Amino acid sequence: MKCSGKKIKIVHFLNSKVRGGVENHVLLLLKNINRERFEPIVVCPTELAVILGRELAEMDLRVFELEVKSPFDVRDMLRFVSFLRREKIDIVHAHLFNASRASHFLAKLAGVPITIETNHVREAWRKGTLKTWYAIDRLFARFTDCIIAVSKANAVYLSGVKGIAAGKVRVVQNGIDTRAFDTDTASASSIRAGLGISKDVPLISVVARLEPQKGHIYLLEAIPEIVKRYPEVVFLLAGDGALGSELKAQAARLKIGRNLIFAGFRSDADKILRASDIFLLPSLWEGLPLVAIEASAVGLPVIATAVDGTPEVVKDGETGLLIEPRNPVAITEAVLRLLDNPQEARRMGGNGAGFVRAHFDISLQVKGTEAIYTEFITGKSLGGLEGIENTG
Repeated sequence: MKCSGKKIKIVHFLNSKVRGGVENHVLLLLKNINRERFEPIVVCPTELAVILGRELAEMDLRVFELEVKSPFDVRDMLRFVSFLRREKIDIVHAHLFNASRASHFLAKLAGVPITIETNHVREAWRKGTLKTWYAIDRLFARFTDCIIAVSKANAVYLSGVKGIAAGKVRVVQNGIDTRAFDTDTASASSIRAGLGISKDVPLISVVARLEPQKGHIYLLEAIPEIVKRYPEVVFLLAGDGALGSELKAQAARLKIGRNLIFAGFRSDADKILRASDIFLLPSLWEGLPLVAIEASAVGLPVIATAVDGTPEVVKDGETGLLIEPRNPVAITEAVLRLLDNPQEARRMGGNGAGFVRAHFDISLQVKGTEAIYTEFITGKSLGGLEGIENTG
């Protein structure tokens, strides 16, 4: 039990070295959590601490640099246990299974009363009988008191596929600061000017890491057919990743270079969205894609693959179009439908803006997460609170 009047000390444990959707999710949660009740501390590798350093410093957050790569990292494991005991941590909140596997056993060894994992995505990359048996996941789940699923589909995956006890899973959907995505026509104009794109040219944006998960190769295969009807259309790919060179070679082979911009990582993704006419996300799997929520928030119609939690954000025919993954023809048909029918596209964009403001504001995610912290610290359930769903 936590003594009244004392802040609940929470370690947010990240074991990654790069910034992506998970890290943005954590930053947004940390920015909005009630600092009068909770004292968050970030534990992460040095590389990630450098990347997030400015934002963490602006939030006046303490950072403990640590990476647990394997069971043989005895020195760092002991450092972590010592840190948890010294700081008298109440909750270790790990993000993704690899992070909870690296931290939760150690947390229990250090006497931390509560361990929580946020499972952000279906692990579709896991192949083979042993890896998809999920025995290791169920073993380490014994050291985890609660697993937060970022979507209802993610909760089904955890209980139905991984075999995690349903009563251990809570659904708290991802959210964004919707106020930060109010229309800004000035920045939209400057983005287009900087890219050399006139205001009358259709601009379709894809904000996603250049990784196999995101399905860029299928989008590129679709572009030649779209260009036949709309020769001036521009597709903007914002993000970097392992497939950068391969995708550029594919674009050269397809001769679509004049219709394609590889923008690299952009810190102004919100401005990219405001400057666009359509947002496209051809992913092969997702958790609950924050970028699709952001695109809707600025009033864009969203074309996305109907995978995992994405249909919870994109309502087919209402806020955008859902298509099957790995299908260039489906991408072509969806893009042409919206380009051919701009009034329908504007209607979907307007519907999407209203929908995400009502259902995916960061305030709901924060309330749900704080309720879980309070429930496990006090032993008193706060069931029925908006933003949280108990799957047990």
